[in-house]
Amino acid sequence: MGETVTTSPRFLVKVNGRQCIAGLNGAGRLFAEVEQRRHPMLETPEAMKFSPPWVEVRVGGHQGNGYFEWLEDELLIGDTMTMQLLEGGPIDPPGYQQTKRHMRCRTGDTDLMCRLFDNEQRFKLSGHRIPKRISVAINSKVLGVVGNEVGIFTVDLMWHLSDHSALSKKLRKAGYNRCRGETELKVSAVDGDRSESMISKLMEIGDEITVSILDEGPVESL
Repeated sequence: MGETVTTSPRFLVKVNGRQCIAGLNGAGRLFAEVEQRRHPMLETPEAMKFSPPWVEVRVGGHQGNGYFEWLEDELLIGDTMTMQLLEGGPIDPPGYQQTKRHMRCRTGDTDLMCRLFDNEQRFKLSGHRIPKRISVAINSKVLGVVGNEVGIFTVDLMWHLSDHSALSKKLRKAGYNRCRGETELKVSAVDGDRSESMISKLMEIGDEITVSILDEGPVESL
């Protein structure tokens, strides 16, 4: 897969000194997402021993019955992640794959354990400071800074192309074309039963999204 010239755009993602170039050859869904979950019960000293309240990063894709993952990491206060949209071309081989025939095939388990250990040490050295705010910028222009005490906050860069041949004859005749291969940035928040879409914006080749993890301070609506 690493030698493939993709038909999808590619995502160049950089975080904590690591980077990957992800993409798909054919129809499917490619994503790079940042997710923060906050709740007082998750931030007690006892709870943080087992699951530190990090901001999670994942770069992956779905194609047919397969799932691919290029990067997984955790962000702490002071960390910055960038996601840039590139034209189709060579990609990195995914570090994790799952299909019906081969349920799990992970590479780099040693690197995974080292990364988790390093992030645990960074969290301890920070005095167990919990990320409180997230800044989102496109092409160096800050769109806003958000922060909630409770809920889920998500930044999701996604490319999605439907497999037209897999649609029913009736849907094809009706011109069904919901997933047309566009790349979209979505920023959303969920608080209990309330869901809010803050940003829904189409991205172009060359656009770069920057996500920064911040401590306490003022927030600015997106």
